[in-house]
Amino acid sequence: MKVVKDIVFFPNGHVSAFDMSGEAISEINTKGWMQLYFDYLEKLGYDPTNIWFEAQLNGGQWKRVIPFKTEDGWNTEFGAPKIGKEAL
Repeated sequence: MKVVKDIVFFPNGHVSAFDMSGEAISEINTKGWMQLYFDYLEKLGYDPTNIWFEAQLNGGQWKRVIPFKTEDGWNTEFGAPKIGKEAL
């Protein structure tokens, strides 16, 4: 059985897994947690592009997260100004 030492969830939504020697385990690095959640919402019939998302980024600053779909799946835009939910 393979052993995973660490899995890191980065503020930008990326995920990295490392073995006991600190080497990346590419076979279990998958879509970022945000992309997986957008897939999940879509599977349940919700459109992530119509939902207001926010994330706390490095330094504790909250930013709006804007999902958009590409031919390869979900992606996100960070750093858009927080303009209020009424703007949707």
